[in-house]
Amino acid sequence: FLNAISIINSKYKDPNLSIKSVCEEVGISQTVFRNLFSKNYKKPPVVYITELKLEHARNLIANGKSIEAAAYESGFSDPKYFARVLKKHLGCTPSALKNYGK
Repeated sequence: FLNAISIINSKYKDPNLSIKSVCEEVGISQTVFRNLFSKNYKKPPVVYITELKLEHARNLIANGKSIEAAAYESGFSDPKYFARVLKKHLGCTPSALKNYGK
């Protein structure tokens, strides 16, 4: 389980990262992993990964990266999808986030 968490923390910027690939890499079933993860982190692993990506993107935008570049560098394959996820999780648009950092 801890190896799977380590993989997620090191590969969350990979747009092809999946729970399935992480579980296969460490040899644990997806069901067992999801149950252990939810028990320990009080959220599903996909939410955790999304939060990691959003935090990374927020830091990049705050340091002057364009919204599009921050989206791609954080593991989102589409800036429009990134904007929707950002709005849902943080309650603001990418441009508002960028202006807040100024």
